[in-house]
Amino acid sequence: MRHIPVFGREQYFLDRESGISVDVSKLSTLLGVHTHDFHEFFIVAEGSALHMVNNSVELVSKGDIFLIRPSDVHCYNFYRSDDFRICNIAFGDAVYREVADFLGQPEALSGLDATARPPHRKLGYMEAEFIIKSIVGIGSLLAEEDKPAARCSGKSLVAFILQQFFLSAGVQDDNDNQIPQWLRTLVSQMKRQESFKGGYARMCELAPCSSNHLCRCFRKYYDERPCDFINRERLKYSLFLLHETDCTILEISDSCGFSNLSHFYHLFRKSFSVSPQKARKMGECIPGSI
Repeated sequence: MRHIPVFGREQYFLDRESGISVDVSKLSTLLGVHTHDFHEFFIVAEGSALHMVNNSVELVSKGDIFLIRPSDVHCYNFYRSDDFRICNIAFGDAVYREVADFLGQPEALSGLDATARPPHRKLGYMEAEFIIKSIVGIGSLLAEEDKPAARCSGKSLVAFILQQFFLSAGVQDDNDNQIPQWLRTLVSQMKRQESFKGGYARMCELAPCSSNHLCRCFRKYYDERPCDFINRERLKYSLFLLHETDCTILEISDSCGFSNLSHFYHLFRKSFSVSPQKARKMGECIPGSI
């Protein structure tokens, strides 16, 4: 597979005096694949999109909040609904260190920075609205040049989000706490390109149980077959490759793990109602379902 390009670092800068930055992004301002040298929380305020990060792709919608670290490479604008909008608050190392000292949980915070995929939580409606309004309020303080107040409010919000949603005891990656930990871990592993490319055989290798037990658990907790989940992950990743690389359709099919090109075409049309070539030409939201 060809190298996936990173088009550059984030195109806005932290405010020097406050050490933070706030952005409410519209479709026209969202970047392609990028990284940056600061931390940020971004929360989906409206709509939905496919979020590509560190060689995995997932559907995000209102209430999803992510901690993006300097090591992460991501984008969320190659497949989205027309009303997709995010709010984010970015903060430099100084702010992060001060918050870490205040919370007194350096090991837990180091753990958040060490995971392969960025920490992510799904917030309820009221929680999401509170975070969004708080970010917008900090943006107003920055616009009014009240930098000390913006820094204070920014640090308070970062500390609140970390403590409330990412460091609290018993926080789970899935809303359904009944899902076994081994299955949650397996699903997370299978969202990586190197895993879903290997298909069901790779899933069975990673699973700590028999294939029959795996299928039963997958149907019980996710209400679908393992192969349906794998193909969905492959198709989401194929969208990214179509829009962000110049790989041929055959290369994309192979990179996503499809051994049969006609099967890839069939599943792609079934999911997105267009061919891969047309999807590439459209370069924007494709009618269909994920």
